[in-house]
Amino acid sequence: MIVKDPRAVLPSHLTDIPLSIANRSRHYALSALLPYDPKTKRGDRLRSGLKEYDFLLTALENTAELLIKGHISSFDPLVGENACQIRALKNCLIFSKFPVDDDELLAKVRPARAIIESLFESKSIFIENNFSLDKILASTNIDIKLTYSEIYLVKSYLLTIVKTIKSPKMDIPFVKNEYTDTKKLKSIKPIGTMFAESLIKKLRDSLSAFSVSFMQELSFRLDPDLLSNAMSDRFYIRHNRLHCLPCYWVTKLLMAQSLESQIPLILIIRQLAKDQNYTSLREIPLFFKPTAFGYKYTSPNSFVLNSPSLVLFVNSCRNTHEFPDLMGWKEELLRHNPMDLILAYAASHRQYPDVKNNDLVDLIQDEQYEFYKKKADEWGCSIENPSLFFLSHAFCEKIENICNYTL
Repeated sequence: MIVKDPRAVLPSHLTDIPLSIANRSRHYALSALLPYDPKTKRGDRLRSGLKEYDFLLTALENTAELLIKGHISSFDPLVGENACQIRALKNCLIFSKFPVDDDELLAKVRPARAIIESLFESKSIFIENNFSLDKILASTNIDIKLTYSEIYLVKSYLLTIVKTIKSPKMDIPFVKNEYTDTKKLKSIKPIGTMFAESLIKKLRDSLSAFSVSFMQELSFRLDPDLLSNAMSDRFYIRHNRLHCLPCYWVTKLLMAQSLESQIPLILIIRQLAKDQNYTSLREIPLFFKPTAFGYKYTSPNSFVLNSPSLVLFVNSCRNTHEFPDLMGWKEELLRHNPMDLILAYAASHRQYPDVKNNDLVDLIQDEQYEFYKKKADEWGCSIENPSLFFLSHAFCEKIENICNYTL
């Protein structure tokens, strides 16, 4: 089910409709990613319009080639609404349950790019004012139609390209500090700065809306009472053009879906020494297998190595002498169920990008939320006490590639 309005609510009788990521019947035009109306690109502006659409075709081609190579970590977008965990699970589901036909996708792109190249050689279309980009797209059939997952992956690819990591902020040195650098889009193909900035704004808006609608889909399948209420219009906000839902209930729903969909869970946990300017001392990867009784710690050898998994980067922040040896630290971490630690972190985290909206969640009656919020400080899962489990990032990766992320 695809929700047009990111705040729309699905009727309960529609919960048996396939998820949007499994829906191949509805299509989206690639040109819909353009941050302007293609009708405005005519005459002197037509050439720039064709170049910008050609940029999207190249991005689509790159997306298909990355999928063919199995580089699923290339779809880890920075959107800006503190909801990387939504894309992480969504990618796990796409790559493990509902894969895109990458060869078919590539077959769509290359003929369209050949037509674009021939159009650039034409002189008449750039002289006559009756040619506009929308007419050319329609008459030449180069406006490629994509499924939900295909257009989602193109957006994700573009918002992954522009990510840049900066030094942590002084007041929160254990929190990952990522920014968007629109100039990085020019590594795909030369484009104007204004187009790049407008495109990124539209992609962030669109991908955050996709994330909200995806959560609404899941909520009516897993818990149509409490979670659908937390996912409803009442608790939906927009912040800096981005669509947002409360962090704890989003995380709770995602972890329930991850377990139900049998997605492996991997925690990469690092010791950060407070007395050494948060230098990374040691780390440990913990592998958890989904079972009927929850996530259970296991050996990585028990998995199919090319399985997409939900990967969480986690920091433990203490003074150097406060850390036990590696075996003792592992035992300490495993005293808690990973779901408890994840939910405690999510309950203590700001529920919206703007903390001014945090009071909104007081309207949600959820004793479990209050429990985890209190336990977060006790267990070391809060920004005030990140001594055991402070989530830094969530993404999707194959189990066989986890070694690329360890020290």
